[in-house]
Amino acid sequence: MALKMRQVILICMVCIINVCDSSVNLSNQGLINQLGIKIPKQDEIDTEVSFVEGTTSELPCNVTAEEGDFVKLVLWFKGEGNKPIYTYDKRSGSGEGRHYSNDTVFKGRAYYRGEENPSKLVIENINRDDRGEYRCRADFHIAPTRKSVIVLDIIEPPEKPYIIDEAVNKVITNKLGPYREGDDIEIRCEVLGGNPTPDVTWWKDHVLLKSNPQFLNHKVINRLVIKKVSRSDLHALYTCQASNNNQTAPISTSIKLDLTYGPEYVTIEGLKPTLSAGVQYRVSCIAQGSRPAPTIHWFRGDTNLDSMVYNNTTSPDGSVTTSTILYTPLPDHTGQMLRCKAGLDTLPGSTVETAWSLKVHYTPRLSINYGRSLDPNNIKENEDVYFECHVEASPPPFKIFWRKNGEMIRQDLEKGIIISNQTLVMQKVDREASAAYTCQENILNKIILPSLL
Repeated sequence: MALKMRQVILICMVCIINVCDSSVNLSNQGLINQLGIKIPKQDEIDTEVSFVEGTTSELPCNVTAEEGDFVKLVLWFKGEGNKPIYTYDKRSGSGEGRHYSNDTVFKGRAYYRGEENPSKLVIENINRDDRGEYRCRADFHIAPTRKSVIVLDIIEPPEKPYIIDEAVNKVITNKLGPYREGDDIEIRCEVLGGNPTPDVTWWKDHVLLKSNPQFLNHKVINRLVIKKVSRSDLHALYTCQASNNNQTAPISTSIKLDLTYGPEYVTIEGLKPTLSAGVQYRVSCIAQGSRPAPTIHWFRGDTNLDSMVYNNTTSPDGSVTTSTILYTPLPDHTGQMLRCKAGLDTLPGSTVETAWSLKVHYTPRLSINYGRSLDPNNIKENEDVYFECHVEASPPPFKIFWRKNGEMIRQDLEKGIIISNQTLVMQKVDREASAAYTCQENILNKIILPSLL
């Protein structure tokens, strides 16, 4: 106890000396340090806090009292002002204490929570005018006055980012494009405001992308180049995100990439390897992988068949387009190519096509003619006569049969009857040769020539 009294006396002496002669201040401070006495510096910053503009801030003040003591008055000041901006008064010693707020400063936005440790001055809906140095003075019943200095920094969030398509130099929202497959795309994100300066980043489908933001003309600009977009990039979500604190969620703007590309391939369905002439077939051309739906055209050889189209459909997701024609093959279609082509009229080079080689079977068509050197109106006995049977058939005829008045003719060299391929030869005919001659293919069809006179 005596030691403490001596320290107090020495301190008082030092203070008197300081008033009389400031030149001995350093030696006095050294004496105090030698005595092991710590004198708190007034108005030192105890705490620095940061809160986002528009949120609620809490300024701490230590008013914890020793056992048997209590705080009786808490005064809050701002800056160098000597008029309290908030007062908590418990000098009456009873009840919760009375609260006084300077409404010209806070306009009803502030209140004090003295029951917490440390106590807090709470300011709601803070703005940039609330930024600054706050001083808390706590008077106790027994202990000396305690002062705290709190610096409040207001974080001003940036404005919402906006995205510009460099190709057209326009702000875009929601959708980027449509672009063509293989294109290079350049976009930039611009962010105004924010204190401190925000960090501006690019994301693709929630994956952070490498970029190089720059601060120019009071705004942050971050450019992104997307090289050679492909079908897999369709509907990719690109997000520009700005953040300058860890108290609130980043502010962001997102766009979705739209692409235009032709079909990947087309197929023909509904045909058989061999078709029957005169039979109607429902034939479909299916184009897959186009965006938007392609235009489909039909051809047989170079002949356009679009007039045969009776139905065009596209799947709900737009990826499959089907064009259907009602096609009736004819015998002369054999060997021709049935083609379908699909593409986008607005996208050169997007057309793809496929073809089907037609093979048409049809009922044989037969005709009989005299040999070229014969005059059918002037045939004489003992002359040679020959007939030619012409057959159009698919598949080709297996065998040609000849009949005379319905009776099968067989080759007989002694009688001068010769059958060779599709030709019947009768040597040195007589009157008995006059008859109705028939040629038949596979014993299916026949054409009768008038009787030979």
